Amino acid sequence: MAILGWVLLIAFTITSSILVINWVQQRTESLTKETINFVEGRAACQSVKIANMSTNCAMKQITLRNIGMLHITKIAAQIDDKTSETNSIDLKAQGADQVLQLSTPFKNATLIPIITEKKEMIGCKEKKLIVRC
Repeated sequence: MAILGWVLLIAFTITSSILVINWVQQRTESLTKETINFVEGRAACQSVKIANMSTNCAMKQITLRNIGMLHITKIAAQIDDKTSETNSIDLKAQGADQVLQLSTPFKNATLIPIITEKKEMIGCKEKKLIVRC
């Protein structure tokens, strides 16, 4: 009877370990998909350029235009050197103006364009845009 108990205990331990390993692996993969690599000097970033067309500080809105050659999918904003937020935006290359709605009032906002290259999100730090109210 004791041998049966040990066998069941070992089987339960192995099964639990496999379930936990699979869960951790799936969780890590899902978090990795959302990771943004902030880089400087990347070749893809050379074709990225955004322009501030207008700013409405009271409404926390910045109107942006993509004057570069690559599609920008997100904007990372650092507001007054305190808070950060990442907003989805659809700035097509040489496309129409888009309004970026920030959640926090700001005096200074540093905007970093984020592109997707080979399923990897890249934040182009050297192409940042500083907006002041």
